[in-house]
Amino acid sequence: MGQKVIAAAIMIGIVAYLSLVVSGTIKRDNRLTGAEFAAIIVAVAVVGMLLRPDIVDRLQKIDIAGIKLDLGEVKERQIEVQKSQQEQRRALEDLRFAMRILIRQTERDHLLNLHNRTTNYTLKGNLREELRRLRGMGLIKMRDGKTIGGIPEKTPFDLSDFLRLTPDGEEYVTRFSDQVGEQTKEATTVG
Repeated sequence: MGQKVIAAAIMIGIVAYLSLVVSGTIKRDNRLTGAEFAAIIVAVAVVGMLLRPDIVDRLQKIDIAGIKLDLGEVKERQIEVQKSQQEQRRALEDLRFAMRILIRQTERDHLLNLHNRTTNYTLKGNLREELRRLRGMGLIKMRDGKTIGGIPEKTPFDLSDFLRLTPDGEEYVTRFSDQVGEQTKEATTVG
């Protein structure tokens, strides 16, 4: 509806101008130059596109004042870019999946502990390295002002004060928990 109103307003303006030129109200010195006439042509084209947007889909080549535009090529390139982006997304998802397969049991335990809020820890072993790997995979995120290096050495601490699961981390825990549940069911059914 709005497109028709805009198109009608533009057409009324053009018709009014042309009527004033023909009737002599607008003097010869005040009439349109070539550039102004081109603006009217563009306005008519805009009106046409507003009233019939499907025309743009059929248009393949535009040549205005020596500037050439091949819409078919533009559309083909756009399709190629979209396909490339989809391939890159798939590759990134595959990479993320592969990285997550490589998560060690101790790292899985940290994710499950964060998820279940059993986060009373004491620093030992490779905890910092494991947390850095999980952060690098995008499964955990540091809380504001906190660092892995800032985790206390010999004092018990709450891991959730330092970091939290990301949405990807939550998804991983949920999927992993579902897989473990299914494997447990299969093992009890077979046994």
